[in-house]
Amino acid sequence: HWTVRELFPASSFNAGSTSSEADRLLFFENGKYRVLWLLASNAGARWVADGDASLVDAGGTLVKPGEGLLVHKRVGSVTLPYVGQVRSWSFITSAKAGTQLVSSGYLVALSPAQRGMSTGFAIGSRVQLWKGDAAPGSTGYESFVLQADGWKDESGALATDTALFEPFRASFLTLPAPITRWAQPLPSLP
Repeated sequence: HWTVRELFPASSFNAGSTSSEADRLLFFENGKYRVLWLLASNAGARWVADGDASLVDAGGTLVKPGEGLLVHKRVGSVTLPYVGQVRSWSFITSAKAGTQLVSSGYLVALSPAQRGMSTGFAIGSRVQLWKGDAAPGSTGYESFVLQADGWKDESGALATDTALFEPFRASFLTLPAPITRWAQPLPSLP
């Protein structure tokens, strides 16, 4: 597991005196966002939770494998280099009923089939991808739904084998029923 402080070093972001002016991290939990923002202070910038009057350092917050989040960079862009070991085994996780923000277990573009999104997934399961990830400045979501014959986009085109999930991009996943064991098999690497 990685912490917010490790994945999002304060030196790479813009701090402020309020959540409305600082860079933010948005975790989607139980149907709403939990927001961390970068507080500017004499002791150095630190991530704090929105609504926490004590402004306790939240940089130790864990980002679990498979958990997605949104990075709200108020000014400019950010490039974050990451170093680590590439997973060489199937990524096993679970998913609850309802909507959650998820990420991939691998650093390659994957299709729903490659992410194991057929076994255990109920008809009517949905995925939403933020259009701004593919085309900066765009808004809204591209939606996909699991039907009896596979994952389809809004026009009805089959997308089961289309690489929808880019590395470092989270997606909203809405499930009618929980999945206790979601196995994402090791993808074929180039």
